[in-house]
Amino acid sequence: MKSSILLISNSYVNGSGYLAHYVEPIKQHLKGIPLLLFVPYAADKSEWDADTQKARVFFNSFGIAVLGVHQIPEERLLTELKATKAIFIDGGNTFRLLKELQLRNLLPAIRVSILSGEMQYIGSGAGTDVACKTVFTPNDLNIFYPNNGFEGMNLFPYHIDLGLASMQNEDKSNISISDFHQVHEEPVVGLFEGAYLNLDNDFVHTGKVYLGGKAGTKLFFKGKEPIEAPHDSSFVLNMEGVMQF
Repeated sequence: MKSSILLISNSYVNGSGYLAHYVEPIKQHLKGIPLLLFVPYAADKSEWDADTQKARVFFNSFGIAVLGVHQIPEERLLTELKATKAIFIDGGNTFRLLKELQLRNLLPAIRVSILSGEMQYIGSGAGTDVACKTVFTPNDLNIFYPNNGFEGMNLFPYHIDLGLASMQNEDKSNISISDFHQVHEEPVVGLFEGAYLNLDNDFVHTGKVYLGGKAGTKLFFKGKEPIEAPHDSSFVLNMEGVMQF
């Protein structure tokens, strides 16, 4: 499966270095790409330069240059985005990120580039949340109200819960997702810390998912018991919960 979309649970795992658990899948995902557009909008504006430099050090270590999206004049932003071959949206507060992306009308532009096969996408934390159908299942405080609602890019037409880092959080997530399914129909993928999903840009038709990393996932379907999937496994995911491991 050729991956166009790499969705990471979180940038730091168990006190390890920045993105240290994902070096190989990231290198494979960005093979042959010389420049990456980095989006730090999930962090406070005062941290954007420092976060971009942190990402630059990481990606430079295997030959990829990094440009911070906030360093591009806004009147040129959409033009530059169309010419970009890879984008990385890092973690922080999901609602802050969504609001900043909406303000610049970047969500539809990124979606079109990804689904057309012209751009590789990496999301971590909040960047994974906004790749989903909505941001109804993050674990962040809603300290911002997105002006245009809670819809994400719908690269992954379901939902992801990134809160499964401990047994206590797992119990809390089980309750929250049960509440979510009282209103919504779509499956929720609960990613454990250190896990990632690889999807192709035709996922909406194929439903094919590769689960990698150091941990597995728990899959939640409305009205059914959760199903656990181990890391390093492939499966087909759809609304009915039909999976082929």
